[in-house]
Amino acid sequence: ANEEVPSAEETAPVEVVDVQAVAASQAAAEVSAEASCPQTFGVIVTVGSIQGTAFLSADLEHGSTESGLCSDINAGYEGAITLSCTAGVLKASTACVPKGCDSLSVDVTIGGTTSSITSSANFASGITKTRDCSEVHADYSGTYTLSCSSGALTPSITSCSPGCSTSDSTTITIAGTSQS
Repeated sequence: ANEEVPSAEETAPVEVVDVQAVAASQAAAEVSAEASCPQTFGVIVTVGSIQGTAFLSADLEHGSTESGLCSDINAGYEGAITLSCTAGVLKASTACVPKGCDSLSVDVTIGGTTSSITSSANFASGITKTRDCSEVHADYSGTYTLSCSSGALTPSITSCSPGCSTSDSTTITIAGTSQS
């Protein structure tokens, strides 16, 4: 039978990080007032609700800093993670904020009609804005909301309801007299 031979890329070994070896390397690192931080050093950081490890891209000299992106740990955040090396000790400080939803578009469907709605500028994460249902479907009344959470724009149409069409009529009878 003709069997396909896997390529070298398909059979290449997966890089495995030996956490114990990295910890031992960090523990055995030179301790002095001028010690640098090797590339193998990493520091745990929390961005939003996600915890991850920020690693150096190269050896870092004592007294030096290196910056990384908050989005490398949590895609819903923006800003910088600053790694600093002091006497062989690597520390991190974060200036991370949730991404906003400035001028993002989302499809909103009301009563079978879909419209692409663009959020306003300065639409920060955690904010909810109210819009009229009739801007999506003219025959609907009420309001819908657009909510921003870490760069994700989400609509909620639960308060939209079909209104009366101008072609709808009802006959009302009062004291024997009917009117439409």
